[in-house]
Amino acid sequence: MSRPGAPGRAEPALVASPVRDAAITAGVVALTACAFAAAGDHQTLASIQRLDDAWLRLMISGRVTPLTAIAKVFNAGGWQSPRE
Repeated sequence: MSRPGAPGRAEPALVASPVRDAAITAGVVALTACAFAAAGDHQTLASIQRLDDAWLRLMISGRVTPLTAIAKVFNAGGWQSPRE
């Protein structure tokens, strides 16, 4: 059984501006569709791969040995849901 909130304290609205939120959602959907279409083009895909490779090199260059070891321990431990 749930109890009402504290008296005199209004809950914030989840959707404060439905029109704005719908516009943002439509924009995100459109950008996602454009990204998928661009990835389908071989020329664009080559450019995306170059960008991805550059990002990988940047991430590898910033590795710190102790933090990498801790991350590998967490990765080996993993999180499994109780259903598995």
